[in-house]
Amino acid sequence: MDLYNEVLTAGDSVWIYGSGTFAVEMAEKGLQLGLSIEGIIDHLPGSVKIGGQTFLAQNLEDLALPDKSTILLGVCNLHGDLRKIRQLILSVCSTANIISPVEFVHIISRSGLGLEKYWLGQGLDFYRKYAAEIDVFRGLLEDQESIDLYDSILKYRKYGHIEDLPVPEPLSKQYLPGGLATPPKDLRMLDLGACQGENLDFFLDEGHTFSFGLFVEPDIKNFELLVRKIREVNLMNVVASPLAAWSSNVTLTFDEESNASSHISNMGQVHVQAVKIDDIVGVNRINYIKMDIEGAELEALLGGSSVISRDLPHLAISIYHKPEDLWALGNFIDSLCEDKYNFYLRNYGHQTFDTLLYAIPKN
Repeated sequence: MDLYNEVLTAGDSVWIYGSGTFAVEMAEKGLQLGLSIEGIIDHLPGSVKIGGQTFLAQNLEDLALPDKSTILLGVCNLHGDLRKIRQLILSVCSTANIISPVEFVHIISRSGLGLEKYWLGQGLDFYRKYAAEIDVFRGLLEDQESIDLYDSILKYRKYGHIEDLPVPEPLSKQYLPGGLATPPKDLRMLDLGACQGENLDFFLDEGHTFSFGLFVEPDIKNFELLVRKIREVNLMNVVASPLAAWSSNVTLTFDEESNASSHISNMGQVHVQAVKIDDIVGVNRINYIKMDIEGAELEALLGGSSVISRDLPHLAISIYHKPEDLWALGNFIDSLCEDKYNFYLRNYGHQTFDTLLYAIPKN
């Protein structure tokens, strides 16, 4: 398969679809490459500053795009349905040359430029480097649905072809996957990255009970709303803590966003206390760990080795933040608890975001 099926050179004219942070970064990289930015396409009105120039966002339906217009898809998040966006563009300009975020990263990498967002930013050499580990994890997957999803995720991340993107399941089901025997009905739960407690209603609506719960959320504004939510649904056996999970007990810098994007960062504005899972849980027995902590998942697993080996809890772990998370987290769990878990993958966000690994104990 041809990795570089798109070519952009200095002087080429392009449109940017999207007006958010990622679209601006893409446009700025395009300027560094010598591209000419014709305009910004977005359904929301507003202005965008790029390279000292202000662009007014234009609605796609109001544009008369020239034939063979090149459009860079400046959308890279769990809500960005690139299939739908491509269809909308082609309905207006059937000859448009549409370039996905992955394809754009590959194009600019030839000139020594880079652009990263979560898993985005690595080329074929990276995946070749980890080929053995990638194959090992593929062999651990329990059902064909997981294998097919794994293959499609890797294919899109390598080549960027929109037709290879998996179609996500409803986001509300990400911790309640249909057809899988997880989570336990009566929960003894450790929730890492509990955020504002927005998933509690989903568990309760499905008839799950909480015999015991430790909910961990380091973002203080999220934490306050989490405590309020726990009280609102009257969970007497659940305790919340404003901590971060890590491989050791240490103070770390934290980037507070007051939403689900808050994360450990060297550029963080505040300090948080990070604690090992083993110390958070202690002698308490747990049967379920939910983990969505913006790229700190492997560090947290390292700090929970004893508890995971001891209790063999059901695991629901986000594996989309870092590119290597897609295989490294599952391989680590299997190395820690060899042949004691069945592994499954499901996807709940567009562009392979919100991909979850379920590790279900065999006995």
